[in-house]
Amino acid sequence: YYEGPCFGSVYSRNADDWDRLVQYWTSYDIGKVQNRVDLLKIVLFDFWLTNEDRFHANHNLLLLNRKGNFTVQVIDHESIFNASNSNHNVIYFDSELMLPEMYLLQSPSFLGVIGKPRDLRSQLDKLGEKFYTFTDLCRQKAPDIIAEMPKDWQADRKKLERYIEEVVTDKNWLDQVYDHFREEVKKAIY
Repeated sequence: YYEGPCFGSVYSRNADDWDRLVQYWTSYDIGKVQNRVDLLKIVLFDFWLTNEDRFHANHNLLLLNRKGNFTVQVIDHESIFNASNSNHNVIYFDSELMLPEMYLLQSPSFLGVIGKPRDLRSQLDKLGEKFYTFTDLCRQKAPDIIAEMPKDWQADRKKLERYIEEVVTDKNWLDQVYDHFREEVKKAIY
């Protein structure tokens, strides 16, 4: 089915695909999602790492059913770093490769689960405070993660490490991503 090597970490028999399940949900079901605020974190992650493979028609999310309550889990990060674009320095939200209608924020089911939080501004502020800390931790851990990549992937590890150090964790890039994220969330939710 796949042309190259695949990677999986954990199998869960209690998981179901977002695209298959959420379309039939009622507000009662939505209320059972335990980590709805994490949906905003997922959008920010995708903006930061220019993941063009998670969008309104391909959520790449699992719902883990734990005793009748649900937790959202992300899957499939293959297309991070603007993977279809040969020039990885393009800011994707100004690029034709990641049009606004492709964001998760344009998905009716995604927005239906997020809802319209009364404390959205507070949530965004808290997320902004953590964003810079989390991205720095990712920068620190990147060499170890890259070292574990399968050789079959034929990735240029040194180039990837430089890219993460020089571009992905650059303060100007982080500021642009976060500012854009805030604006897009406000437009989508209100």
